[in-house]
Formats: sequence, C-alpha cells, structure tokens
Amino acid sequence: MISWINDFIDKVNKYPSRYNKCIKNQCRLIKELLSRKDIEYKETDPIAFEEFCRLFTHQKGDWAGKPFELDDVQKFAVACVMGIKYYDSKYNMWLRYFRHFNLFVARKWGKSFFASAFILWFLKLDRENGAEVKIIAENKEQSSRLFKTVWASVKTNPILMKYFKKRYNKDTCADEIYCKDEKGMDCVFTYESGRTLGHDGDSNNLIVCDEAEEVTKFEQYESKVTGQGARKQPLALVISTAGILPDSLYEKLYNRNNEYLNKKKYPKDCKVFSLMFGVDFEDSIEDVSKWIKANPALIDYNRPNLDYLKSQYENAKDDPVALASFVAKHLNRQVGAISSYYNLQTIKDCMQEVTKEMFYDTYATGGVDLSSTTDLCCATAKILLENGKSIILQAYFIASECMERNSKKDRQDYKIFVDMNTENEITAHLVIVTQGTTVDYRAVTRWFVDLRDNYKINFLKIGYDKAMANYWIADMVDNGFTHEKVEFDKNNRVESRDDGVLTPCYQGKGLDEAIRLSRTLFELHKYIIDKDNKLLPYCFWNVKVTADSDNKLSVNKLKSNGHIDGCVGLFNSEVAYKRAKEIYQDGTIGYLFEEKREEN
Repeated sequence: MISWINDFIDKVNKYPSRYNKCIKNQCRLIKELLSRKDIEYKETDPIAFEEFCRLFTHQKGDWAGKPFELDDVQKFAVACVMGIKYYDSKYNMWLRYFRHFNLFVARKWGKSFFASAFILWFLKLDRENGAEVKIIAENKEQSSRLFKTVWASVKTNPILMKYFKKRYNKDTCADEIYCKDEKGMDCVFTYESGRTLGHDGDSNNLIVCDEAEEVTKFEQYESKVTGQGARKQPLALVISTAGILPDSLYEKLYNRNNEYLNKKKYPKDCKVFSLMFGVDFEDSIEDVSKWIKANPALIDYNRPNLDYLKSQYENAKDDPVALASFVAKHLNRQVGAISSYYNLQTIKDCMQEVTKEMFYDTYATGGVDLSSTTDLCCATAKILLENGKSIILQAYFIASECMERNSKKDRQDYKIFVDMNTENEITAHLVIVTQGTTVDYRAVTRWFVDLRDNYKINFLKIGYDKAMANYWIADMVDNGFTHEKVEFDKNNRVESRDDGVLTPCYQGKGLDEAIRLSRTLFELHKYIIDKDNKLLPYCFWNVKVTADSDNKLSVNKLKSNGHIDGCVGLFNSEVAYKRAKEIYQDGTIGYLFEEKREEN
C-alpha cells in the first residue's frame, strides 16, 4: 500500500532525531521517484506479501508464538521493493523497479526472520518458472544458519509445510528447500559459501547475501548478480550489520549507496533501494538518545530492549576492541576494522633488568613464530615464577644477507641488538644472525637447547604455528624435545593430548584468549620484560587487533604497521601455558615448585 510509504516518510519528518541522514535521503528519493510519470505504485504484491507473512510465527523473545506482523519499517521496505514498478515493453507488463535491496540495521531487529519471508515468497509466489533462490555468506556455516532459520519458519505452519519440503543434495553436499511451480517444475532454495567457485552459470531470481560485513572475497556475489540477467525481475537482497573488517562487501555497498543517496534524484539505471540505519558519525556513542537511529524498533516495539543495549555498552566501554564491536553491531556504524589494542606505556612499565639468577633452574613455556624465514623470526620463553609473574625472554632471528635491507625497511638498527654486552648471553644476544638469505631454523632449536641445558629451564610446552614448522619440529625432536600426540573424536574435536612438549597453536581466532590475557597481564604488571628488549614493545606498537561478529579477537597482519613476530611468539607461549595447565595437577603448576623445593 502506498499509505505505508507515506506513513513512514511522515514519521521520519515528524521525529527527525530518530533517523540518520541515509534514511532521510532514501525517503526523499522515494518521493521523487514516485513523482515520475513512468513510475506507478501497484499495491497487489505488498498486500499479498503482508498476508503471506502472517503464516509465519515468531520463535524467540517477547513475540514468540505470535504471527509475524510487519512493523512500520518493514511495511515501508515491502511497499518500495514490491510495489514501485515501471512498464517494460519487452515483457508487456509492469515490473519491479528495484533490483537491489540493501538492509543494514543493528542486531536484534529481526533481519533473518524478515529475509525468510522474502526467500519463500520468491521461491513460490513470485511468478517465476523454475525459481532459484540462493544464500551466500563468507562461509558455508554462516549461510547455513540463515537456511535453518527459513526452515524453522516453514515448520511453524502446516500450510507452509504442505508446499515446502526439504531434501539433501549429494552433488552440492547441502540441504535444499523446494516446491513446485504452476508448471510442475522444481523451485529450489539452497545455500553456499561466498567463496564457492563453479556456479557462475546459476540463474537465481533471488540472491540473499547474509552478513556482508564479513564477506571479503565478493567476486562470487558479483557473478551471481550478473547471472540474474535472464530473469524478468530479479532481486539481490543483502542483509548485514555494520563492519569491523576492512574492504568488505558491506563497506563497498555502503560507500556506493551513500554516493547515490546524496543526489537530488535517482541516477539513471540506479535500481538500488537501501535502508541503512545507524548512528551518524558526528553523533557521540555515549548519547543513548541517538541509539534509536541504529535500532528503529527500539521505542515502538522494544526490539531490542534498551536495558540490554546499556548493559552491552557498560561491558564494552573499557575495552577498545569490544567497544568497536559494540559500535558496529549495536550502533551499526562502521569502525574501520582495526584498533591498537595495547597501551605501549603499560608494556614499558613492565621492563626492568633481568639477570641469570631470576630465570636459572625453573619452569617455562615457549612460543615460536616461524612465519617468514626470509624476514624475521621470534622465539619466546615464558619463565614461570612462584609469585604468579612471568619473565619473558626472547630471541629474534634474521638472515645475514637481509640484515641491512630489513634495518632500513623497518627503521630498526638490528645490529645493536646482536651483542648488548649484558651479564648473560640470553639477554645479550636479542638478535641472532644466521648465514644466508633465509633464517636457519636450527638456530631457533639451539636457543631452546641452550636454555634447557645451560640454564636448566624445564619447558612444559612450546607452542608453534604449523606453517613452515615441519623441518624445525624434526630438528627439535632430534634434540630431545618430544612432540605431543593429539587424538580426535568422530566430530574432529580434540579428545585427548599427551604431555609432549611441542604443541601446535591455531592462529586467527585461536589466539583470542591469548590476546586478551596478554593485555591484562601487561596492565597488572605480571610480565617482566628485559629492559634491553626494545623489539617487543616495537612489535606491540605495530600490531593491530580485530574482532569478528562474535567478538573473537585475532591479529590483522595486513593492517599491522610492521613486524609483529614478538607478539605472536608471546601469544603462542600463552597458548602453550594454557595447555600445560590442562595437563598438570588441579589445573595449576604450583605443585611443580613444591617438588623442586623438596629436591633442593
């Protein structure tokens, strides 16, 4: 109904402080579009779509068990996407004007439930023979979640169950929801990863891209859109919250949409309808009254609950990465993906003179970063003290033929760290030079052997990244370091580990806990860093940390400013420490110190 359009535009004009510039501009453009002589509003589809939505039943929250009634934003969207049409002489019929629908809104609004209605409508009721609908996301797991939401919606009503069935497709290794069109042809809805190749020939009348802020390889999305050309009136629906990943599909679409939203009228051939809710960039995130700009159902529908948002903000405001995630996910404002997670001053406050007596004859865990043997590598020993603190010993390895080049590139004179003339070799030789153009992994082994044999340091675990580590592992085993064995269950989950020393550390999200813990230990002064180890604060100054949609932290190597090898070595030593605690008595290693005192 065109009244849905007018009602929403009137509401935006009546309460301008509730809406951002993007929404106001989109309303202005819709009014301009409807004033054109070649455009008409047809109410049949919007009315039918509203009735179709009432077949769905809410599954969660305060609305659980109630039929799906469109709210004012959803009515506005349905009216614009379904009802605004132009006459196509080729098909001799009125067709939908919009080919793209971008819905960017904060969490807890109900994007997935709303998209479910679109998916099933386009599968059965959009008058397309042999309809094909497909979900794509950054990975198959993400796209399957929306598929499961759609199937859960089907199961809420026996009428829907009568027409829509589910089956497993062995060729695609994915479930499908299917139905029959008026000619008896199969209409199929399925899902795949946004990185899947080999389906460019698809002719989907509806494409749904879920969580576009996580899609960084979007060639597949673009090829799917291109493949819609054979359909009379296809639609590409993109639903997402704002992003914390750089160069994402969300960021690309957001910038494109902003460009046309700032124009006086729709550019020629622009067929994009976008609802981009979010706090404006000039708004303070502390101003609770602005939060409704990202959460349009906040006041009238209590979706989400304001107390919930406040609690999320309180939990996040003292953590820069968690705060970035809150701004992106709950205030729907792009935050540029990365943040400097560590305070350099707290690291410098942990630096003091480290002598041999402080770490001789004790226990430790280790961490190794061998990611680039042509550049710089790092080995770390986390020396465990009885007072709960840890001494961080490190060595950095560089190839002799790369020394001068890397010093200029990194603006670090690595030569001054080769021999700093301290009272022991471990702290004196922070940088170890190996002959040739690549780092000799055997030098890394010798460093750990030296700590073990000459300084009586008993390594409980040494964590390493599996990339480029095979030769080094073999060399470590040849020098008396055991390698743990891991047994997996039928679901490929870790079932058991033995007490071997060398342990693999998963990178990416696998470092989440180590990243958080290391920051806390720096802030509590639980680390003791040798005062001459200027490379460790240099690495932490360089490192950039990002959070995903589940607020899992990882290192963003592409956006980090330079070398971060010292950080990764420390992170891997923390992963190794956690593994050691899992093995030893009561989850602690305190009793090891008791045994040592008894021996002495």
